[in-house]
Amino acid sequence: MNRITKKGSVYVQTSEPSGTGFDAFWRCFRKESHRIIKYQKRAVAATFFFGAFMLVSVVGALLPSGQSWANNVCVGVQDPFALSIAPDCTGSDVDIDSDGDTSIGGDLTVGGRTYLDGFTSVDADLDVGGDLEVGGDTTINDDLLVGGESYLDGDLDVAGDTTVDGQLSVGGNLSVGTDNTVGDDSSGNTVTGDSNEVGNEAQNNLVAGNDNSVDASDNNVIAGNANTVLDGSDNNSVVGSGNFLDPSLNNDVSGQNNTLVDSNDNQVSGVANTLEQSDANAVTGGSNTLYDSDSNAVAGNANTVESSLNNQVAGDANELVDSRNNTVAGNANELVFSWDNTVAGEDHTLYDADQNQVAGDEHALLQSDDNTVAGEEHTLYVSDQNQVAGTDNTLNLADQNQVAGTSNEVIESDDNTVAGEDNDPLSGGPEPGGGDRQHGGGLGRQHGGGSMSNEPVAGESEPGGRDLQRRVPVG
Repeated sequence: MNRITKKGSVYVQTSEPSGTGFDAFWRCFRKESHRIIKYQKRAVAATFFFGAFMLVSVVGALLPSGQSWANNVCVGVQDPFALSIAPDCTGSDVDIDSDGDTSIGGDLTVGGRTYLDGFTSVDADLDVGGDLEVGGDTTINDDLLVGGESYLDGDLDVAGDTTVDGQLSVGGNLSVGTDNTVGDDSSGNTVTGDSNEVGNEAQNNLVAGNDNSVDASDNNVIAGNANTVLDGSDNNSVVGSGNFLDPSLNNDVSGQNNTLVDSNDNQVSGVANTLEQSDANAVTGGSNTLYDSDSNAVAGNANTVESSLNNQVAGDANELVDSRNNTVAGNANELVFSWDNTVAGEDHTLYDADQNQVAGDEHALLQSDDNTVAGEEHTLYVSDQNQVAGTDNTLNLADQNQVAGTSNEVIESDDNTVAGEDNDPLSGGPEPGGGDRQHGGGLGRQHGGGSMSNEPVAGESEPGGRDLQRRVPVG
């Protein structure tokens, strides 16, 4: 096996083959030395080889720089251009062994193994038929093609395509593409594409695409363009473009322009969703907003969930504030201080209302619990355990009623069965606004007078006001 060994820096240059007489001598010498090594004693073979090597050295020294010999190889002192080595006529491989830096201005083609302990720079293609082993950093400004295995202790920066048939082991960072940067004290990062940036102290990130940025974050997988993962965001999977994480952990994000701030363990898919201080949520769709909310499942568009837990929301423009354990399907529904409700339809409003079953459109339930409501435009105020169906029925301070029909009113009256249309108000006490009746719903709420409407009780804040103290259901 031939070996080209240089201590220190290696500068190589190639030109067209010349000196055909010397080439013929070299081939004959190779064949003869192999025959002797195979059939004669080692001492005799070594003596023959050493004598011939001395002759070759003398002849080589007489060749001017720039000429080719020994498989079209020339070692000179001029500026590097290219080195091309292929197996010789005996079929054995050719190795390159350098203990120092290696600078090659053009192509490098090696038929055998390549051992380079220092910094290696190749301005064009690097094609190695066998294994490639580099002790320092490696920069290749074009393609890298290795037929065997590659072992690199430092960083590998390749401007073109990278093809390795065997195992690729990189002790530092691997960068394939143009204008990628990897900061100090960063290791184990793999970057493919263009203009990606991995900042200081970033470990074991996989980045594929263009214009992505990772700053002091570990173990992220990022695919796409213009995604940003800021300091302290670890173990995230980000696929898409324009997504932003700061700092957030263990999230799975896919889509475009999603934003996660101080949010962990979320699954987000879609466009322009925003999560802040929210954990363990599953969000799909567009323009959904979650703030200080955990363990919610949100699907649809423009839904808002604030300070809420364990809700299932599907549809568009639904809003939940300080609400828990609700299932909401439909559009433009609003729940404030409400727990354990099942809501389907559109434009429902539940304020401080729990354990209701609501279906249809435009119902309003205020401080009302355990009701089953279906139809359209019903209003329940401080009323519990009612069953209401039809259209535009009103219940005020009324419990355990069954109401069906249209435009019926039940006021401060319990245990009634009402059907039909436009029945006169059923009253078991003063008209609304005239009394301070103790509500009989078992929740211990004191209710003052006030006009019946879909608005909050007089003197209270609007739904969602932060000065309200939510009641806690008994039991």
